[in-house]
Amino acid sequence: MNDGKREYIDHLHKILSTLLKKNKKANILVVGLYNPKKDDQRLEKHVHDYNQSVKEVVEEHKRMIFIPTNDLFENKKKKEYFSDKIHPNEKGYQLITNRF
Repeated sequence: MNDGKREYIDHLHKILSTLLKKNKKANILVVGLYNPKKDDQRLEKHVHDYNQSVKEVVEEHKRMIFIPTNDLFENKKKKEYFSDKIHPNEKGYQLITNRF
């Protein structure tokens, strides 16, 4: 997970740099990760760490906004908000959309 995180953050820097160069005016919304397995505390820690790192990258730029999503699925019935074990269904995506 830690090796993956470094690669993820490196890619994020490259993607955001490209977006900033291509569009000098638009704000960029960066959506945080969510943990689809809330009972897995190890995974929860990794999701929190990834999100913290992403948030730090976003805070380096004035035109970027970090949109957290991990809290959206707390105390929610999984079958009601997910189409499978990890992907939100229409109702789950609506929670994320409402956050925007």
